[in-house]
Amino acid sequence: MHHTIELWLWRVTDPVSRRRYVTRHRLNETDALDLDPNAERVPGSQELRHVPGNSQALSSSSFQRG
Repeated sequence: MHHTIELWLWRVTDPVSRRRYVTRHRLNETDALDLDPNAERVPGSQELRHVPGNSQALSSSSFQRG
């Protein structure tokens, strides 16, 4: 079974310099808000990614699966 995750580019504030920037990679909302509680989605940057429901299927090699 597969499920879909929603990923976005986010506008966040650097905690040291206090400068705003757009993330290089798309993040889900939980990860973006962990990075910056005031993170804002960049309009038009949404990506819907279909991922397997089986966590072992996410491994990139048989070695990682044990």
